[in-house]
Amino acid sequence: MTHKIFSDTRRAVLLGLFLLGASAPAQATLIVNEAATPIGGGVFHYDLSVSNSGPLEIAIVTVNAALADALLDATRAAPAGFLALYDGAFGLLDLVADTGSFGVGSTIGGFSFDTRVAPGSGFFDVFTAIDIAGNIVGGVVQRVPEPMSGSLVGLGLVVAARARVRPSQPRALRAA
Repeated sequence: MTHKIFSDTRRAVLLGLFLLGASAPAQATLIVNEAATPIGGGVFHYDLSVSNSGPLEIAIVTVNAALADALLDATRAAPAGFLALYDGAFGLLDLVADTGSFGVGSTIGGFSFDTRVAPGSGFFDVFTAIDIAGNIVGGVVQRVPEPMSGSLVGLGLVVAARARVRPSQPRALRAA
């Protein structure tokens, strides 16, 4: 008799969990990419893009930023149809869909700013987003290597491969 009660209770709990999961809103899948390039004098130029793979349109993306960054505030830019708003008191950079849209399946680039804050310093590394239904999604900003770093790595691999392919000859034969 105890076994049947446990079985019925267990079935009810599992059914409740299933129904709860089925009725919970689906979370957006969002990626924020960051590319930072040193431009001299201790200043870095940041480019951000937002990719939304659904299931709902995103209304606003907020990235953590440094406090009271006058350079960021003066140089922030957004693509047409979007706003880049900076709150230096709280250290927040808001990427807002104005007349544009962070629609499902879209990648929106063109958000940029300059700052003296170096990549990996603990700023511009996490985000929070709100979709059009009011659901909150968060994540880690994905750092994209600057083009020059990729070129240097590629050059190093070519040099290393060439060094391995070259047959080693005794020094006496090389001189002849």
